[in-house]
Amino acid sequence: ASFDLLNIAESIRVAFELDVALRFEVDNVPDLDWVRHVQSSWKPVVHEGFVLRFPWHTKEDVKEAIEKKEEETEAFDEYTEIELAGGIAFGTGE
Repeated sequence: ASFDLLNIAESIRVAFELDVALRFEVDNVPDLDWVRHVQSSWKPVVHEGFVLRFPWHTKEDVKEAIEKKEEETEAFDEYTEIELAGGIAFGTGE
């Protein structure tokens, strides 16, 4: 989509009764599946026998998170998984 950014900036200046023009810069942002991109950066969280995970985490994701945590701290005999299905509450719009 294309926007008239100069017109939008001027409308904001007028609406907020600013004495100076707004300064801004435009960056090129890659066209990505942003939901999938953000989800891939969220790893399961392991803490004191609990694993906090999201629905898209696989058993392998959970296993890797537990193994990584156990390298750093004490291992537990059993872990209780807590699954968060955030959807709109986490800004995904789903």
